[in-house]
Amino acid sequence: MLDNHMYILVGKTAITTGDALLWAMFMEHENRQVDRTEINGVSVSTVFLGLNHNYWGGVPILFETMVFGGAYDQYQRRYATWEEAEQGHKEAVALIEEEQRVDDLISNSLKQEDEPNDGSSQGNY
Repeated sequence: MLDNHMYILVGKTAITTGDALLWAMFMEHENRQVDRTEINGVSVSTVFLGLNHNYWGGVPILFETMVFGGAYDQYQRRYATWEEAEQGHKEAVALIEEEQRVDDLISNSLKQEDEPNDGSSQGNY
């Protein structure tokens, strides 16, 4: 098992703990949500993971952003700090908003092509 793999938050700062009971109580009872955004049925969620996901050593990876729904369903990015997680959440939200703008443009363009613009298309066969 990894040394120093369990973390809790004190404010927005992750600290390591070797106390499994303290860690379990934190994970069960504390709010680990960094941010959550809903955009037209697509959820962007950023959370504190509580376990180091950098299995190869180096800087602990403790936060994760995921997208649920839409074209980027299951998109995932991980971060070392709360601040990186906040920035990553904003980037994921921007990605979803841009994707939805493009979808809206395409949808509106297709609607315009389907609608006769002046009624002159009747009887021109």
